[in-house]
Parts: sequence; C-alpha cells; structure tokens
Amino acid sequence: MIPNPSARGLSRYGREIAWVLLVKAAAIYLLWTLFFSPAHQVHPTSTSTAEQVFGAAPITPPRSKHRE
Repeated sequence: MIPNPSARGLSRYGREIAWVLLVKAAAIYLLWTLFFSPAHQVHPTSTSTAEQVFGAAPITPPRSKHRE
C-alpha cells in the first residue's frame, strides 16, 4: 500500500522547499542588515555635500549680530 503524504504532514519536497525559503529569507535579512540598515544610511548636510563635491568644507562667513 502507498502511504498518503498529506496524512503525515509535509512531504519531502515540501520540507525541502520550506528549508530553501527559510535560507533565502535569512540571506535577504543578512544583506539588509549589512548594507541597508538605518546605521548605514547617509543623511546629507550642506557641509558634507560640499566636501564631496569640492573636496573641502566651505568657509562660512561670520554672522552679523541681530539688532533688537
């Protein structure tokens, strides 16, 4: 008599597919944490952009005092 695979849970192929999906999900999470997590995000400022474009930070002129 041939056993019914659905009667005993996941078949062999179902378990293999589940393992492959689990490994893929773990790999995607690892790539995200290594390259795209908030710790690796860049928040550009005018100074950092000027450093990248011109190679040096711009010289900011002194501000005049505000009269009240």
